Amino acid sequence: MAGKAALGVLAAAVAALVAVGPSAARDACGALPEVLGESADSAQIRCALTRAREASQTRAITINEVKPAVEAAPFAIEFEFGSARVTPRSAELLARVAGVIAADDALRGAAYFIDGHTDAVGSDAANEELGRARAAAAAAHLLSAVDFALVVKVRSFGERQLLDAENPNSARNRRVEITPVALE
Repeated sequence: MAGKAALGVLAAAVAALVAVGPSAARDACGALPEVLGESADSAQIRCALTRAREASQTRAITINEVKPAVEAAPFAIEFEFGSARVTPRSAELLARVAGVIAADDALRGAAYFIDGHTDAVGSDAANEELGRARAAAAAAHLLSAVDFALVVKVRSFGERQLLDAENPNSARNRRVEITPVALE
């Protein structure tokens, strides 16, 4: 019985830590757009990446064996229809993201998932490959803009995670999401 009481106290303490974690960043940053585009400034980029990193760090504390959700920072990295070539405006956005990462020790020490997404046009297999190619192109731009080791993992979700599910062929679904994961 004492073990259950101790577990209850521990669960309450962890819940309190989880409640305090990312909310502090949210309070300091305010509301952010759902997807950050080329008009995103360094402060917005820092807030989005910091929130996602803190969420990964906080959610790593679990009592039950439940896989924690990881928060992504969706950026409007643009691609032409059927292409994995990063547009010039998106290359500028990736350079700003790299600059924010370079200037922040916590973000610099994180690992990053770079996830490619597509719209629903085409076969599942073709979209899976296109999503991977888009993520790889974004990762290459990000890595070329920093002068330090940055841990990245490229993944593809193809058309499985549509941002605009009501319009599956929408250009909004062609995107890259960058998810920082705390290594601590």
